[in-house]
Amino acid sequence: MYTNPQTSARGDVTTVTQYADASNPNGPASPVSHSTNYDSMGNVTLATVDCCQQKSFTYSSGYYYAYPTSVTSGAGPTLTSSATYDFNNGLVTSTTDENNQVTANYFNVDSLRLAYVQRPDGSTTHFYYSDGLTGNATTNGLHYFINTATQLDSTRVVDSYRFYDGRGEVTQTFDNWTSANGWSTQDIEYDVMTIIS
Repeated sequence: MYTNPQTSARGDVTTVTQYADASNPNGPASPVSHSTNYDSMGNVTLATVDCCQQKSFTYSSGYYYAYPTSVTSGAGPTLTSSATYDFNNGLVTSTTDENNQVTANYFNVDSLRLAYVQRPDGSTTHFYYSDGLTGNATTNGLHYFINTATQLDSTRVVDSYRFYDGRGEVTQTFDNWTSANGWSTQDIEYDVMTIIS
């Protein structure tokens, strides 16, 4: 049964202190503390990461403060990166890095899986999915796969494949195809405990 705690405190961790030498419990040596500030909804707004470096996070009312829309690192000079989201599902639709370069993400409407990424220079990486366990002459077995096609320039594309078994474990990889040498492949085998053998 729920009992109202009569407080606005959330129990969020505000400080973590680490020690280089904790052999003396009464006076551990070289403490280093990391602090975190939160807003009223429990979102991290300011975090001390390493030594004196800070990261601050901002949230937008357009997303009902659900996702960080920008992250600023440092106290001066500062570096800022940002992101936009699909309002309906929270997927990241674009990111802007510290050099103001934009990377866009596009998703399949039916599955919401990543369809392709467009980088700041206009090049893309496409993702193709095969969900059914189908026979494949190349892999000599029943698999489903993910094909990744990365555009190097206007005429060259690098393909790679990850083949999965019915348990979702990667069983084979195919990378770096060339007309002269074919694929660079790797076979992965598991024991009955799904541990690589």
